[in-house]
Amino acid sequence: MRFFAFFIFLIFSVLQQNGIKNGIICSYFSFTY
Repeated sequence: MRFFAFFIFLIFSVLQQNGIKNGIICSYFSFTY
């Protein structure tokens, strides 16, 4: 499950090269972690 989340994060990073979007994702992952 953790690996899958990391993969999703990587895909999102590649798809959406936006600082705000990345920050939101990071925050979400931090909360999930």
